[in-house]
Amino acid sequence: MKKAVCLLLALCLAVFSGACAGGDDWALDIAGARISPEIYAYYLDAVIRAPGDYGLSPPAAENQAKDKAAELCQNYVAANTLLSENGIVLTAGKKAAVASRVSGLWNFYSGHYEAIGVTRQTVHKIETANAAKEALLLYFFDSETEKAATEDAIRAYYSETFLSFVSINGYLTKTMDDGATMKLSAEEAAALAGKFEAMRVRITEGDSFEAVGEWFAADSGTSAGKAEYKIIKKGGVLYPDGFFEALAALAPGTPGIIQLDQYIFLVMRSKPDFDSENYTTNRTGCLDALKGGEIDKMIRDEAARYTVKTDNKTVERVYKTVAEKRDG
Repeated sequence: MKKAVCLLLALCLAVFSGACAGGDDWALDIAGARISPEIYAYYLDAVIRAPGDYGLSPPAAENQAKDKAAELCQNYVAANTLLSENGIVLTAGKKAAVASRVSGLWNFYSGHYEAIGVTRQTVHKIETANAAKEALLLYFFDSETEKAATEDAIRAYYSETFLSFVSINGYLTKTMDDGATMKLSAEEAAALAGKFEAMRVRITEGDSFEAVGEWFAADSGTSAGKAEYKIIKKGGVLYPDGFFEALAALAPGTPGIIQLDQYIFLVMRSKPDFDSENYTTNRTGCLDALKGGEIDKMIRDEAARYTVKTDNKTVERVYKTVAEKRDG
C-alpha cells in the first residue's frame, strides 16, 4: 500500500503535473497513472530517429518502436518514482542545468517537437526524469555505504580515462607550391625524427618543454605557441588512433616521441590532478561509468513491477504522426 501511494504521489505531483486528474486523452496507463500522448510521442520519436541507440536494427519495425517507446515510458515513471520514494530532491544547480538544456533543445528543435505534438513543458519533464538518474546515482553510489564507489575507484577510473599532456607537433608531410600535400621523403622524415629525438634528450637533460618548443618553432620558421597542458579523453577523435594508448604508456614527467600516420609528436604527460576543474567536471561521469549500470538495473527492476495498459487508438494516432514527420 505504501508503495502504491508513493507511486501515485510521484506521478501526480512530480511528473505529470495534473495528468492524473482524469483527462480522457492518454496513451499508456502505467500502474494506474496515465501517460500523455506527448510523453509517448517524445520517446517514440527518439526510437524511430535512432533505433540503434535502443538495441533495434534500423529501420525499426512499427511494433518494435511502439514497444520500446512504452518501455522508455515505464523507465521514465520508475526514475521519478524512485526519486520520490527516497525523498531525493534535485539541487538548484541541477534544476538550472535542466532548464538550460531544455532551452537549448527548444531553440534547435521546437519546430519538430511542435509538429509531433510535443510542448516545451513535456521536454522539461523528460529532461527532469533524465536528471533523476544522476540524482539516484549520487544518492546510492556516491555516499558512505557498502555499495558506493570509493573515491579511490573513481580516481583510478579518471586516471585511466583522462590524460593531461603537453606536446610539440610535427608533420610527416609537406605542402607543395600548387597546394598539394605530399609525404616527406625518407631522408626528410629521418631528419625530422632526428630533431624530435634531440629535443627529447634536451628535455631529459633539464631544458624546459617551452624552451625546446621555441627552438623548434624558430628552426621551422613558425611561431611558438605557449606550452600549455591539454586534456585528452580515451576514445576521443582529436588525435590519431593509438595516440592515447601510446601517451598512457609513458611515465608522467618523462618525454617521449609518438609517431602515427602523418604526424610525429614530442609529448610529456603529467600526473592526474584531482583538484583540477576537469576532475570536478568529469567526476560524476566517472561514477556513472562505474555504477551507472546498477542504476539502470534499479530503474528497470522498478519499471518491471508496473502493469501497463495501452490506448491503442491514441498510440496508433501518435505513431502515424511521428512516423510521417520522420519520413518527411
